[in-house]
Amino acid sequence: MIKNNFSHTTTSIWSAISFQADKNGSILQTKQHSYSLPVIDEEETKQNISALIKELRRAHTVNEILTLLMECLDEFKFQYMLSHNGYRLAKNISKDKRVAVADIYAFSQAITYCFLFLPPERPAKPLIIVSGVMAPAGQDLGSSFLEQLWQTQGYNVFKLGAKIKPHSWLDAIDKHQPDFLSISCMLNTCIVNLRELLGFISARKETTQVCVGSVAINKLIAIQLSQDYHIPLFYGADFVDIQKKSTPSYENPARGEDTISLPDEITKLSSGETNCYWLQLSEVITDETKRYGWGEFLSYFNYAVIITTASQPVTSHDRKMLIRQLLKIEKFIEKFALLAFSFHYPIPCPFCLPADCREKEGKCMNPAYTRPFPKDFNINLSITMENAKITDLGLSTLILVK
Repeated sequence: MIKNNFSHTTTSIWSAISFQADKNGSILQTKQHSYSLPVIDEEETKQNISALIKELRRAHTVNEILTLLMECLDEFKFQYMLSHNGYRLAKNISKDKRVAVADIYAFSQAITYCFLFLPPERPAKPLIIVSGVMAPAGQDLGSSFLEQLWQTQGYNVFKLGAKIKPHSWLDAIDKHQPDFLSISCMLNTCIVNLRELLGFISARKETTQVCVGSVAINKLIAIQLSQDYHIPLFYGADFVDIQKKSTPSYENPARGEDTISLPDEITKLSSGETNCYWLQLSEVITDETKRYGWGEFLSYFNYAVIITTASQPVTSHDRKMLIRQLLKIEKFIEKFALLAFSFHYPIPCPFCLPADCREKEGKCMNPAYTRPFPKDFNINLSITMENAKITDLGLSTLILVK
């Protein structure tokens, strides 16, 4: 089964990377922003990747390989999270388990090379995508990664590059008539330009759909922007299956059962048990306060799901692994719907120590993984669970589903 193959493939991709070295055998480095990144030997690495893809194609379809590659990248990024507490290297992490920024860069580049050796699909009606990085940000490896992936899926991708200002995005809409804009916001300062662009799109009543993502954007921001400008907005932290997102029709899962069947890889938690409860939105209890906007936010969704685990994790590593499983459940549920938005209770973020948290400074390292507390939106989770006869056995998650 391909699901059981990603660990081996991750190791194979990493082994395929060849670095340029000086006469002393030290890996050459290039300075980008505040990081020193290794210089990859592109020719040799591509040769190694080509051989790997040929091996995978003997046993798997192109779609299976694409899924496998994304699972490998996701797992590698998670290993980085396990290696760090915010900006600090976590304690008691062996050298063979440490993943640094330079490693993430090299691994992402290697996966991008993988797409070069996969035959592009030929969909009946290829989507037209305009992709770029919102000004003033000047670099985003993730944007290039997605562009190459979409080309492999047979879509027509027009790359605008980096530091793209609002009027240039509008010019691209007029020129290419795209189905989607894919906008990467690497810096918090990009949000001002993003808001300006969304205002233009709303005023012009454009039919082009907008996907936003990267470091400065999370799901909550995407929802708020969608409400502010009255246009559909897709959140793109892991915006891979763009064809599915372009047709947001779905059926709600069957209700009336206390639990649902989840894949084995999700239910095998360190606590040994995960329970999933489906609730009507009216069953989510809110506190009466004067905080503006909570009712509008809640009404954006259709129903709710509560996930409970058997016990509270003891160590920081166990906590990260447990919340990792909750994130997987969120992704699983999202397959049935357009959006799943989570509240982790009682922990909002699995990766940073409180002393390292920079969320209030607008410099969160992992906004895609950070979740607010239910109480921040006046949701009384304790009473909600009590009324629904759900036992709080430790770490829980409330997921609102659209």
